[in-house]
Amino acid sequence: VVLRGERDDNAVLCTKDTTFELKVAETSNTLLLTPVLSSPTQADFQEAENGSIFHRGVNACFSTYFEARVCRPHLDKLKRLLRVSPYSGPEHEVIDYDVIVTPQKYTFDQLLDIVQTSEEELSEALRRLHACKINGFWRLLDVDYLDQSFQHVLTVIEEEGWSVDLVPLHECATKLEDLQPKLVYLYQCLPSTVMTVSLSS
Repeated sequence: VVLRGERDDNAVLCTKDTTFELKVAETSNTLLLTPVLSSPTQADFQEAENGSIFHRGVNACFSTYFEARVCRPHLDKLKRLLRVSPYSGPEHEVIDYDVIVTPQKYTFDQLLDIVQTSEEELSEALRRLHACKINGFWRLLDVDYLDQSFQHVLTVIEEEGWSVDLVPLHECATKLEDLQPKLVYLYQCLPSTVMTVSLSS
């Protein structure tokens, strides 16, 4: 369980697969915060039932508490982050000492630190956005880049005489690998699949 949110956000509580909003609720009972609390399995608790008295310090008193309610993940920020640096092909990446460097890219863990959502909900959101993991960073593909790649796919399908319903994906991607990374062609043929590639391989 983890609390997520930046300085200006209302904090949310996330488990592995669910997001909860936190609401302050009031109680008519006073809640006491003590550093020492005995459970029914401990010996001093059993002695207390026999009439023994134990003194405990109280650090604070409260009449409010946080109530957790299931809510939708906050995904607007995810879309804004990914749209800042779409992938437009290797020729548009900045290379420094053989390391691909593009400003404002995010790993899965970095997105979790910023976006208020659970791990499973983030994975599902990336799938729905057709995001691709390229060299460890999650990216959207540029629309013009996708259109160009799709035209390449259609050209190969026509040249090979394949049915559009029975395209051999890996064979098609291999034939076009000199033009674009395999990722793009597999992505085009399987648009609902989250793809993972390394451009250096």
